[in-house]
Amino acid sequence: MDITLDMTYLEVDGGSYVIWSWRRWSPEDSGSMLFIATIDPARPWQLTSDPVLITRPLYGWENNTSTL
Repeated sequence: MDITLDMTYLEVDGGSYVIWSWRRWSPEDSGSMLFIATIDPARPWQLTSDPVLITRPLYGWENNTSTL
């Protein structure tokens, strides 16, 4: 199962971008990662570039793997 959260839209130097958090819930869970991609503002639900990984958790303190 995957989860995508917190999409943010921004415009920089005439370009339109979205940044979002994505996480794959699996035994190989790597925590929540941030991605960025370009979009066409007329069709904001459709990416116009491949997603690019901005950051991912690399340290144990960045991941909360506790169970409730």
